[in-house]
Amino acid sequence: MKMLNYSFVLLSLVFFTACNKGPSQAEINKYLEDIANQENKVLQKLNDLIDVYDTFNSPDELQAAYKAVYTQLEKSEKAVKNIKGFEDDDVLKASAFEFFKEIKALMDNEHKRIVDLYSMPDDQFKEKEQLELENLRDTANKKADAIMTKAEKAYSTFESKYNKSDN
Repeated sequence: MKMLNYSFVLLSLVFFTACNKGPSQAEINKYLEDIANQENKVLQKLNDLIDVYDTFNSPDELQAAYKAVYTQLEKSEKAVKNIKGFEDDDVLKASAFEFFKEIKALMDNEHKRIVDLYSMPDDQFKEKEQLELENLRDTANKKADAIMTKAEKAYSTFESKYNKSDN
C-alpha cells in the first residue's frame, strides 16, 4: 500500500492567467513554485521511506530512510524561511510551516513505531505486531492525506486571491 502516490497538485496552481496591479505573474509563480518545491522534497523523502517499508531489506536501510525525512524537513524549513516576497501575506508560508510540523508529528509517532516494528527480530514479530503495523500504516496514510488536503486548500486560497483572470 503506497502512501503518497501522487505529486502535489500544487504545481498545477502555479500557472495563472492575465496580470494587472500587484505582484507580477512571474513573481506569483516563483513564490508558489519555491514553496511547493520544498514541500515536494519532503514528500519525496517520505515516499522513499515508504518504498523501503515495501522492499524491507535491513534495519540500517530503514533507519537511513527515516533520518533522511528529518534531514529534508530541516532543509526545507530553512529554505522556506528564506523565500522572499509576499511579506504582507504570509498565509502560504505559514501553511508550509504547518505542513512541516504535521509531517514531523507523523514521523515522531506513526512512522517511528512502524520503523520499530520493522526492525524487530523475526522471532518477536508476531501476529499482534503485524496487525499493529497494518493499522499504523493505514493511520499514517489517512493523516498524510489530511495534511495534503490542508496544504492544497492553502494553495487554492492563495491562487484565488492572486488570480488575475477575468473569468
